[in-house]
This record gives sequence, structure tokens and C-alpha cells, in this order.
Amino acid sequence: MVVAVGKVNVSVLLDGAVFPKCEVMCTDSLTEIAAQNSIVVLGKGARIPEKLTVFAAVVNADDELLYEKLRGNAVVTCGIGSRNTISVTSKTAERITLSLNRAIHTLSGLCEPLELPMPVYKGYSDYDHMAVFAAALLSGGERILQK
Repeated sequence: MVVAVGKVNVSVLLDGAVFPKCEVMCTDSLTEIAAQNSIVVLGKGARIPEKLTVFAAVVNADDELLYEKLRGNAVVTCGIGSRNTISVTSKTAERITLSLNRAIHTLSGLCEPLELPMPVYKGYSDYDHMAVFAAALLSGGERILQK
């Protein structure tokens, strides 16, 4: 299960065209979540409780205020540059190449660094693309390359 909180567009996860289908719940805020196999994708304006218990949280690397609330959870940062777990390595009007810059633990095991070129979805920000990629990797690891 992927829980999208705040302003982040992850509906591309639902269609199965690029990534395997995934159950997604979207909300502006969470009062409590304790779901060891859930991935939380945090967007702008996300309101979350002081403590979350999830498998992993996906965050925009520019939003440092969320880190304190995520203590104790695996955190996958998305942003420009290789210091982040997920980044964009190239982009044109039609294609974007996303990069997993270091190995991460997923629900199905370990996923080693990789790149994935994919179409640019109109109406989706770079962070949306990176967050969807991160959630797909965390949910099923390298299965996305077998799609």
C-alpha cells in the first residue's frame, strides 16, 4: 500500500503502464499510521503525526522539516543531485531518466542502483516522477524493470 500525503501526484502508479499496479490512498493529512508494509509519499503541505510507523517514507530532499517526524523509519530522499537516493539524470520534453543512486531495502529484498528512462507525464512535477519511481521500487524492487 502506498499512502500519498499532501500535494504529490502518484496516480500513474494505478495504471500499470510503466510500473506494476499498486494500491494507493491519497490524503492531505494523517492522524496516525502504523502499517509496517506501507510506503508513505510526502508532498508539499503534508500534515503527518509526530510519529509514523511505516516501511519507508519518500520525501522531497528540500523539505527538511519532515525529517524529525520520520525518525525511526527508512527515508528515501528525492531531489536533484546524486546525494539523494532518487534523482533525475536527464530530461527532455518527452523522456525523463530516473536514477536510484544507492542500494535500498524493499518489501521484496535489496534493490541495487539502477536507471529507468520513462515518458514524461504531463501535469507531473519532477518530484512526482521521482516519488512514483521510489514508491514502485520500495513496493516491488527491481520488478519494475521486468514490466
